[in-house]
Amino acid sequence: MGRPAVLRRFVRCAAFAVCSCVFGSSAGSTFEMTSTLLVGGARIEVVSDRGSVQLPMEDVLGWVKSAAESVRIYYGHYQISRVSIRVSPFAGKGIRDGMTFGGDEGGRITIRVGTETSATEFASDRTLTHEMVHLAFPSVEETTIGSRKGLLHTLSRSQGFAPGT
Repeated sequence: MGRPAVLRRFVRCAAFAVCSCVFGSSAGSTFEMTSTLLVGGARIEVVSDRGSVQLPMEDVLGWVKSAAESVRIYYGHYQISRVSIRVSPFAGKGIRDGMTFGGDEGGRITIRVGTETSATEFASDRTLTHEMVHLAFPSVEETTIGSRKGLLHTLSRSQGFAPGT
């Protein structure tokens, strides 16, 4: 592919990314904003529900990138090639209810973030890092989830990922 073709393809991709971020897609009365981060060869899609409450997206994206880099550094690489992270806002402060799911197409994480969560709170929170560590483990029977959670909690603490995750 020659330079002009590569440039045209890049411009089309960039235009699509900008449109996705600005206009989103409608799902009922809410909109979504999608941003993509590349970390250690992995494609991390961050999807934010955009309803009546807004998230500080610059802080959210910095938090996601920091969590992904921590996990990449620990393992020497990011453990899967693609993950989608759905961030749902709620009125208030804090980060809650993280859940991780595996699949043939990569991983999926859902998490709730308060619209009043400060940059300092994002910087000190390790909930998303904890959820990303789940992606390194193969799927197991639901009866072993408790022991796997205990292992992840210990790993998170021993590597400085997180007290209290």
